[in-house]
Amino acid sequence: MELLVVIGIIALLVGLLLPTLAGARAQARYVRWQAFSRDMSMDPNCCLLWNLQNDLGGNTITNMAVGDQAIGFNPKNLDGCIYNHIAPGMVPQTSAAVLATSWGQPGRFRGKPAQTFGVGSPSISCYPPTNSSYLASLLKSSQAITIMAWVYVPPADWAQTSAFLYFGSGTGNVALDVNIPWSNSYIYWSAGGGTLSNGNIGAGYDQVSVPETLGAGPWQMWVFTKSSGTNGGLMKIYPNGKLVSSAIATDSFGRFQGVLTATQDNCFDVGSCVNVGYWLGTFDELAIFDADLSPNDVVVATNTVIPGVTPVRFVQMCDMGNNN
Repeated sequence: MELLVVIGIIALLVGLLLPTLAGARAQARYVRWQAFSRDMSMDPNCCLLWNLQNDLGGNTITNMAVGDQAIGFNPKNLDGCIYNHIAPGMVPQTSAAVLATSWGQPGRFRGKPAQTFGVGSPSISCYPPTNSSYLASLLKSSQAITIMAWVYVPPADWAQTSAFLYFGSGTGNVALDVNIPWSNSYIYWSAGGGTLSNGNIGAGYDQVSVPETLGAGPWQMWVFTKSSGTNGGLMKIYPNGKLVSSAIATDSFGRFQGVLTATQDNCFDVGSCVNVGYWLGTFDELAIFDADLSPNDVVVATNTVIPGVTPVRFVQMCDMGNNN
């Protein structure tokens, strides 16, 4: 009987301690992420970082990137705006009910905000169009790009009919397009100058794709890179820190530059695609670098990192994982 009492007391203590330990572990991961996100914001190649940390409930998304001060980088030019699709023109979303819905889904860590998009819900844009042109000018100078996003798409919404990220003209000339995933459950990473029609990009673009069957857990970290070069460079896709698709591009940002020349009608949208519809899902943070990050910056598995070179930027980001 005494042994049973002791066992019962131990079980009770364990039951009390485990939630506390889990909470402490969650807080430690969150603090680690905060430190990491601050470091990433200081990267001179990071020109856009929407980590959503300080924006909960509002209609403005703050660009946390410090960027390259040597070129006079102004992060405020790449703040985002949650805008109203229904009202004529591009106007900020002011409905408290709509904003509550878009901020309703938590991020990868307890207490961290995220943005959720659905049919009829707002999406985020660099607004006004001159802000999109500011990003275009940075990419024209660098001739290379890396896009990183933490994304959660419920299995029921894998058949998407709109892009997660669209960058191009307001008339549908695509410069950059990321589908996570498309209606056939493939992830598409497109760059060039194809014309968008009914959700499909016409001829005149570079593209690489991979089936959406990879990664563990509801949250996935997707990284898309494009380098420059005489033959167009390379386009790559890294889900959860693993290179799964690579292809030689046919154009070294030539068509891309052409699309972004019309500075007054550029669109940079997350959560929708111009004249097409809405993306369904939640994203936790988004970063854009005006550089083609190397595998040392992106991959997670140690045997794929170049020996003798210290991994930097967000190579360890997947370890932080999903904490909900």
